[in-house]
Amino acid sequence: MKYDVLLYQSGLIVLMAAVIWNAVVIFKLSAVIKQNKPIWILPAFAAVLLAAAFCFHAYASYSLLPQMTELINRMASSDVMLDPARLGTLKIQMAQVKDALIWLKMASFTAFGVAALMLLMSNLIYLKWISK
Repeated sequence: MKYDVLLYQSGLIVLMAAVIWNAVVIFKLSAVIKQNKPIWILPAFAAVLLAAAFCFHAYASYSLLPQMTELINRMASSDVMLDPARLGTLKIQMAQVKDALIWLKMASFTAFGVAALMLLMSNLIYLKWISK
C-alpha cells in the first residue's frame, strides 16, 4: 500500500471532521442570533458527500487498482501475448476497470465540488445574517 493513499484518506477524514464542526458551530450561532432557519444542514450534507468521496477513493485504491495491477501483470506473460483470444478478453477487462476508475474519480471530484459549494453557501448566508 502506498503512503499517498493513507495521507489522502487521513486528510479527508480531518476535512470531514472540520465540516461537521462547522455545521455544529453554525447551528449554535444561528440560535444565538435568533435565526432558526436550518442552514446547518448544508455543511452536514457536505460532510456526507465527503464521506461518499472517501468511500469512492477507498474502493478504487483497495479494490480496483490491485485488480488493474493484476491484469497488467497477466498481460505481460508470454502465453497471453501469443493467444489473441485471451489478449482480447484481457483488454476488455482492463477497459472495464479503467472505466470504473474514471467514473469513481469523476464522482469523487463532483462530491468535493458540491460539498465546497454547500459549505460556501451556508457560511455566506450566515455572514449575511450577522452583517445586518
